[in-house]
Amino acid sequence: MPQVIPGTRALPMAQKGFREGYKTILRPAVEQIGVVLQRYAGTDGKIDPKRERQVLAATGPIIDRVFVGYDGRHAYAEDEATPLSPYAKLINTWVAYVTVKAVRNQQAWMKRNVPEDVYNWLKGAKRPANVREMVGVEARVNPVFAPNVLAKYDPLHLWVDPNGYRLSDRIWRTDGDMRARLDAMLAEQIRNGNSAFNISKKAEQFMLPGRAALRTDKPYGKDASYHGMVLGRTEITRAHGNATLISARLNPYVSGIDWVLSGSHPKNDPCDAVATVGAGGGRIREPYPPDNVPSYPMHPQCLCSLQSVVTATPAQVTEELRQFMEEGEEPPLTPTADESVLWGIMGEAFYQWLLNNSGLDVVA
Repeated sequence: MPQVIPGTRALPMAQKGFREGYKTILRPAVEQIGVVLQRYAGTDGKIDPKRERQVLAATGPIIDRVFVGYDGRHAYAEDEATPLSPYAKLINTWVAYVTVKAVRNQQAWMKRNVPEDVYNWLKGAKRPANVREMVGVEARVNPVFAPNVLAKYDPLHLWVDPNGYRLSDRIWRTDGDMRARLDAMLAEQIRNGNSAFNISKKAEQFMLPGRAALRTDKPYGKDASYHGMVLGRTEITRAHGNATLISARLNPYVSGIDWVLSGSHPKNDPCDAVATVGAGGGRIREPYPPDNVPSYPMHPQCLCSLQSVVTATPAQVTEELRQFMEEGEEPPLTPTADESVLWGIMGEAFYQWLLNNSGLDVVA
């Protein structure tokens, strides 16, 4: 087996943190919905079906405020990075966490394994003024560095999915889905003459992840929180994979990328066709070249990970780098210059948001 740069626990920790955070931001909304239902209840504890529209008009904005902010439309400010809703802030937090951890993981490996003189020279790489200059720095150095790495990456909030939606659009659609499904559930319960107290309990069961699913065969389904979970978890996985891939491609000692099946891989899915390492750690096929890795993640809620494979000729790479040092070349951008890499991966607006929110404990 080739030597690899060990991964971190960042992705599973982020997925767990996102799930707990998602429940945390939904719980106040559930409680507010319960208050609304009690407000419209009669002396018998039930809600007159004639007041259904009023109830739905009052509960809908509660959901909007969780996902798309107080104006009911925008999850992010005009910079497409500053969150305007609890849900957008939650995604930002864990995307920042996995991105920082992926870059720092490469940096830590280089510090442990690269000769001190070469490491210190690489560490002197300066942050370029913009992404275009960053690509230019990279393109003029020795071929052991993949050219135009960052030119192939769109910061998370600017990435457009195959359906043409940015992250803010995807959050807005998720909000609309939850609101429509909650409206349908509440309307049915009101028409069936259920008490406001029981409806509020069903709303809690319906909205909060991890609760026993609502027993129903209705078209609105059993779990209103599902799409919000899928979106958040998929964005976090994608961010971690891209940060891993980019920082690996900026590491001259990395020659390949492994696609590692998750140990939680429940059944065959598209990942089985592209994985290079099985869930048990056995090799399935050779690693991918760093600039030719299949699109990751392969499907929503993918739990697989990407792992860097170290070149079989590290001494040769060190020799080439020392030659650059002796010729007086400026050090190229590498994962040792983690601030520059983070700035390039996240985009200027998101990176600035991260710096201003260092209390989120993602930059330590």
